[in-house]
Amino acid sequence: MSTKIKALVLGLITLCGVSSMALTTAQPVYADEITATCTQWQIDQGLCESGLRALILKMINWVLLFLGLIATGFLIYGGFLYITSAGNDENINKAKKLIMYAAIGIVIILVASILVNALVDMVASTGEANLTT
Repeated sequence: MSTKIKALVLGLITLCGVSSMALTTAQPVYADEITATCTQWQIDQGLCESGLRALILKMINWVLLFLGLIATGFLIYGGFLYITSAGNDENINKAKKLIMYAAIGIVIILVASILVNALVDMVASTGEANLTT
């Protein structure tokens, strides 16, 4: 196997391991505990939510953050390749492609993060509206 595939597999295994640790060590949180330990600002921002929706949103945001870090690493690596290309056209083109794809990846990750958070907020507000009526 190539080193890129090995790095991808290792990253996925690490991601699964960290995710499973986060899920298995999660303590149940009850509504009384939330209001007792959180400030009003935290409750308004949705930082003290519990339940499956909050867990899924946190996991998605964590995965998007992880992917953003990987894309940023590729952007830095592409810049390093560009600087050290020493005028070699093949290396310059490879570095430019890597920088371009990393920048596109970062934009896609940012848009995905905005969409996920907006959709979850929209679904949550719709669900709360249905509960009150």
